[in-house]
Amino acid sequence: MIDDFAFPTAESRMITFQIGAICVNWSQIDASLGMILGKYIKAPSEHINVATSVLDLSRKCELIKALAFIAEDRRSYGKLEKALNFLDSDLRPIRNRYVHDSYSFFTGKNTRKVFRTKIVSIQSFKKELFTKAEHPVTQEELIGFNADLDVFSQFIVGHLMGMLLTRESAKANALEAFDAVLKESFDNLVDVMKRYRSQSKPKLE
Repeated sequence: MIDDFAFPTAESRMITFQIGAICVNWSQIDASLGMILGKYIKAPSEHINVATSVLDLSRKCELIKALAFIAEDRRSYGKLEKALNFLDSDLRPIRNRYVHDSYSFFTGKNTRKVFRTKIVSIQSFKKELFTKAEHPVTQEELIGFNADLDVFSQFIVGHLMGMLLTRESAKANALEAFDAVLKESFDNLVDVMKRYRSQSKPKLE
């Protein structure tokens, strides 16, 4: 939601553009997960559409992990499990904040408002009720988050392509190149996961 919008600047326009890009990237990730789920259960696309429309992302990830545990070798399953856990535990909460928070754009002041009710101890024996928090937001942080979503997308689409690939009929050099791309996409994702879980990365509130 955008409120208090006045005198749009290049920065505020880029922020709104990047928020839209987060929505697009997330929908593509969700679509890829739906196709992966369909390949595992070998159901018609209409049935998959029904299933994915009623499953939230967390349950979809859990279902895919369970099916992958049956279908994949341990190494492939381990990579997929790490990726989906990262998506659900780390990327999803940040995506939700960026997409569902309220934004205020004034010249020189771009903020993200979080509406959340909590009682906080501010001094000994004294508490205060807070219903809103306000944080500065920049295009750089949103561009960075979209880049992280792109890295995840590259891995998950690569996993899907691996499921679609008929390895027996592919040429050896093509398989070698494909496997190298898959390895690189997972290595890149591991680098992102390490950065998110390092002590130096602030938690988005």
